[in-house]
Amino acid sequence: MEKTGLFAAMVDCSRNGVLTIEAAKRFAKTIASFGYNALMLYTEDTLEVEGEPFFGYQRGRYSKAEIQELDRYCQSIGVELIPCLETLAHLKQIFRYAPYQEIHDIDDVLLVDDPKTYELLDHLISSCSQMFSSHRIHIGMDEAEHLGRGRYLNQHGYTNPTELMLRHMAKVKSIAEKYGYKNPMIWGDMFYKWANHGAYYGKNIHFSNEVKAAYPAGIRLAYWDYYHCHKEDYRQMIRSGKELDPDLIFAGGAWAWVGFAPMNRYTLKTMKPAMEVCREEGIKDIIITLWGDNGRECSPFAVLPSLYAIRQFYLGNENTASFPKEFQKITGESYMDFMSLDDLNCVPHKPIETIADTCKWAFYNDPLLRTCDGYVHEGGAKMYRSLSISYARKAKKSPQYSLLFETASKLAKFLTYKYDLGVRTKDAYDHGDKEELSAVIATYQKAIRALNDFSASFRLLWLKDEKPFGLEVQEQRFGGLKYRLEMAKERLCDFRDGKISSIPELEAKAMDYAGRGENPTQDYLCIDNWINTVSPSLI
Repeated sequence: MEKTGLFAAMVDCSRNGVLTIEAAKRFAKTIASFGYNALMLYTEDTLEVEGEPFFGYQRGRYSKAEIQELDRYCQSIGVELIPCLETLAHLKQIFRYAPYQEIHDIDDVLLVDDPKTYELLDHLISSCSQMFSSHRIHIGMDEAEHLGRGRYLNQHGYTNPTELMLRHMAKVKSIAEKYGYKNPMIWGDMFYKWANHGAYYGKNIHFSNEVKAAYPAGIRLAYWDYYHCHKEDYRQMIRSGKELDPDLIFAGGAWAWVGFAPMNRYTLKTMKPAMEVCREEGIKDIIITLWGDNGRECSPFAVLPSLYAIRQFYLGNENTASFPKEFQKITGESYMDFMSLDDLNCVPHKPIETIADTCKWAFYNDPLLRTCDGYVHEGGAKMYRSLSISYARKAKKSPQYSLLFETASKLAKFLTYKYDLGVRTKDAYDHGDKEELSAVIATYQKAIRALNDFSASFRLLWLKDEKPFGLEVQEQRFGGLKYRLEMAKERLCDFRDGKISSIPELEAKAMDYAGRGENPTQDYLCIDNWINTVSPSLI
């Protein structure tokens, strides 16, 4: 790849959604048209690995032939296909199988220093070398918070985790070099945390002389940050990271990982100052991540405007007014229509300036338990009704992404009934109003029908772009929600008809989810976890 630097998009193919090869080709072609020169596939265990039949079993893992096909295609359009692995943490899925339990340290972390750990990593990196033509590789190493505190501690006693990390990095680097990989990349958060009393982000972070001396030469450090809105925050972190790696990589994010809807506006708010500082500080290698936390509900294609804008910001084009016209010229699609997908996470009359997953928590918020009802705003149902109509119109206009907008329309239609269903249920129950209870019960039935429509559309969209593996998780969530709505409706009918005297869940007052008491001051909530939304009980 030319010396001008790496400008890569990284797609998460490990949180259940694994792009089909055809979808990956479409994605690669699109980002190439924006000026990206690399595509990274984040695969924790979703690669075929010789000698490791349980690695990625029933998870949609890419075969050797599939990666080779995609690699050839990417080369033909000037895009470098780069493996992006995990070689320390984030390997939870493999530890359910007996062959890997003996190299399990703690949480999702491998057992450092064990020969069988390096046997697995040798198989993994060797397999990559047979699939990918690139001599670049990302070996992960992030978020290993409890490194050395599980089985390793029991076997060897306490060892400084920085020492463990440095030793492990050197061993993995040696394996990578054995298979022709040069200057492997890692995520840098653990080093920042160890230097900053456990906190990742901060100002004036400095690394000890011992760490700087021991840091393996040729390991590329990637500082990742998707959260800050001010240039100085990025500048401080970049200058700190350069103490370990003068050729520091910056990894930003196109927000596609907080539920069913993207956060394109928040992406632009954070990545504009980030790209400005990267230019000013001479950062030549950029990775833009598209994570898929908690099951990849949001299509990677929903953040195309973000990917376009981030590249423009890095090139020094800050005239955002020109983006819609240029985006449409390149893609044939409406920039503003894509940006409007963010509105699924809005609340009425309140500009969204923070991280929020309104459409996800409202989707799963139990109408009897009402965990999130403190964040339900008046007029929300009306807002979603309007969005449903709007997205249906956009679906008819879109040349390539009509199903994306159609699915958004059906999600908004469901939320028309579901958004304030808990509030309405509680009010009708408290007043003992049988007429209102009957109206609420009718809304439950409408919500169930709308959920069926959304589920069908979501399935079609998933299968258009993703392998079928992982869809079962979403379908079980949707099925559980449908059954719960049916049961809640049944109990409301029993209460209305005098068959039961009370519904205990509705006797309790809804609390503020974030624990601020009776008068929460913020309008937006982000949970981004199905488990934490559906119930306070153990799941």
